[in-house]
Amino acid sequence: MHYLHAFLGYFSLFATVWFAMKLMHWRFTESLHNAMGTTMMFLSVLVTLSGSLSASVLRFYSGDKPWSAKEKSMMIGKIHRIFGYIVLLIGNFTITTGFYSYFEGTL
Repeated sequence: MHYLHAFLGYFSLFATVWFAMKLMHWRFTESLHNAMGTTMMFLSVLVTLSGSLSASVLRFYSGDKPWSAKEKSMMIGKIHRIFGYIVLLIGNFTITTGFYSYFEGTL
């Protein structure tokens, strides 16, 4: 299941960056939707990197000292989960601004 999660995470990253670069024509702040899309590109990279770091730490890190309050892998996983929820929230707002900018003249 971990490999499917990682594959879908990288697929989402590449799809986000590819379509954003293809459709925005290097106009990153022309509208609110473009600005939110640019934000989503950077957040997608952060979520993907934090997920990769979390998986690497779980696989290769030998563990914390017995007196450590929290394990590093749990802290990195929590950061990855929080970034994921932020991306979901901002992604929904980005889609909403896209609908508004697309249908602005027709409604």
